Amino acid sequence: MKIRLKFCVLLCLTVFLTTFAAESKKFCFKEITGGTPVLEFFQKTGAAESGESCFDSWYSDGVGDAVTYLNAWLASNSNGIVSVTSNIEFAGRIGDACNDGATAFKGKTIDMSGSQVLQSGTGGPYTISGACYVGVSDVDRIIGFATFAGGSSGGIRNLKFSEAYFKTSASSAYVGIIPELQSCPTATVAFEVENSECRRRLWLCHEYQGS
Repeated sequence: MKIRLKFCVLLCLTVFLTTFAAESKKFCFKEITGGTPVLEFFQKTGAAESGESCFDSWYSDGVGDAVTYLNAWLASNSNGIVSVTSNIEFAGRIGDACNDGATAFKGKTIDMSGSQVLQSGTGGPYTISGACYVGVSDVDRIIGFATFAGGSSGGIRNLKFSEAYFKTSASSAYVGIIPELQSCPTATVAFEVENSECRRRLWLCHEYQGS
């Protein structure tokens, strides 16, 4: 009996510590000055170091969150490069529903225009996993990870996407890693996708290599 109780306590403690570690991982950025604007994008635990901006949440009502900071930087740097320097883990899903919490994707895309590029940094390719969003109405007609303005010469390069799940019941919808068929970037788009699912109008939810 004592052995079983001890095992249960250790197992529960392990689960708790694992869950806590996952929830405490922050979304961080570091701007590299000089030459072409570069913003490093990574996840870490612990406090931000000098020059870093870290956020507990991917999205939190547009105030003090990672995607708001990232999109503001992109809006100010039309030729900027977002360099992913670690694996990025979102909250993922359970069945047909998305997990909640600070690392939940919540359908908040990276909005790119001009000649901006999202790519793996040194040591890549890195993997972006667990991005999940389920649309609830006809308002949710464009669902994906990154959107590009029409005529954009930017792209996604040398990245992997895993366990992505995008779904909507809206009519005339675009769903995928890059959801907007009419606004596909003209520059090189090269990324891999595994164990992912897009429901509605499929566009680039699969591995894509092209230019």
